Amino acid sequence: MAFSRKLDRCSVIKAELWAITQGLRLIHLKKLGTHILIESDSLEAITLLRNGCPRQNECFDLVQEISELAASCETVSYLHIGREANLVADLLAKQCNIGEENLIIYDSPPSFIFRALAADLAGVI
Repeated sequence: MAFSRKLDRCSVIKAELWAITQGLRLIHLKKLGTHILIESDSLEAITLLRNGCPRQNECFDLVQEISELAASCETVSYLHIGREANLVADLLAKQCNIGEENLIIYDSPPSFIFRALAADLAGVI
């Protein structure tokens, strides 16, 4: 499963946290599991999720929602990954700029990410 979502103008960190929020919402909605690994190439996002977020931070509400969604899971782990390991997410983010819809959910991998998925499986950067 994958998704793309249009966002209004926002910071890169907010976009990353929106993606994590939407992913957790879909996991809960579709009952996809309770042991969750969240990977992000944003060290700032991972740090906020692991350590909390000050109330005055622009991302406070998103971090709070992620924390609430995570609390209903058995385990949630946060892992910082290199940008080169996040090619599929980058392709999905770019795709939302093309579409008309606010949220597009793919129940199977869309063809435009096949090469990136194959590279990921093969360990090729």
